[in-house]
Amino acid sequence: MLKIIVQGKEAQKVVLSTIYPDVNVNLRVEGNLVLEDLTDEMVSKIFKNLLEKDLVFAVTFSSEECETNLRKNKTVENVTKPMASESVSNTKASESISNTKTSERAFKTNVEIIMDFFKENAGKKFFIKEVSKKLRMNYSTTATTMRNLYLQGKLERTESKQYFYVGKPNQLLEVETPVSSSMISLSSKSMLKKMEKWLLDKDCKPILEYIFPQKNTFLLEFLEKKFEKTLVTQIIQELTEAKVINVDEQFKGGGSYRVSKKWRVLFYLLKANKLVSADTIKVAIQMTQEDFNSAIKEALNEGLIKKEVDDVKKLTFYTVH
Repeated sequence: MLKIIVQGKEAQKVVLSTIYPDVNVNLRVEGNLVLEDLTDEMVSKIFKNLLEKDLVFAVTFSSEECETNLRKNKTVENVTKPMASESVSNTKASESISNTKTSERAFKTNVEIIMDFFKENAGKKFFIKEVSKKLRMNYSTTATTMRNLYLQGKLERTESKQYFYVGKPNQLLEVETPVSSSMISLSSKSMLKKMEKWLLDKDCKPILEYIFPQKNTFLLEFLEKKFEKTLVTQIIQELTEAKVINVDEQFKGGGSYRVSKKWRVLFYLLKANKLVSADTIKVAIQMTQEDFNSAIKEALNEGLIKKEVDDVKKLTFYTVH
């Protein structure tokens, strides 16, 4: 079962009207609206209606099963079985090791748990079912997380859909090579050109428009249902590698992506293809002043956009460089 938390009156109206379409009552909620035990079908219907109103950003989707499993993991270390007196010392030592591992895992995300497993078994190939069983993790959560890691290039996959990690065994920490600002700028400019070509493609354009409108997150599951799966996989992989989008670790069900603030601004300007005032951009993509300033500063520093100031109207305009 799934759970959603709805913020904002407009989003709450959409959700309530979806669940109670035939009720002629003015429903009002003070504070956040929390709905639990929702079926996949109902969540899908709610998501679609929110999408039409551009209100997905006001709703948090989560899996109750994942939350329940996490609570179980946290309490399992306190459960012990009575043992014979002659083996008490050995049992305590064994429990201490087990409890330490359980306690450590409780504070890790699904991505970290699965990546640690593959790095400890570098070069070995596993089916999703095997990983789910070994880690005692929900199958759908395991499947979604592993597929996301594959799309990000962190895991490899065979034709028979076995996953594996190429690297040194027990290498639990990734060492990142420092990247200069000029390299970042070059990479971003290359992606801008690629996105410009995608916008001219009748099949790619609607996928980008789904990812980038007034929200900063999206679910891969709905994207794959709506568009051609192979093309979606290709675009998601390239956007992830260019850090245009990142896996949303806060979404416990997996399969959710968060769009970079800088790229939300860049995509809007790319589509506009003209000078646009700062206030128009902020309203169009529903971004706070603080986030907007941060995104603009980053894009300007990388030479991706240019700025023009109208001293008479006292307005600032931006366009893609």
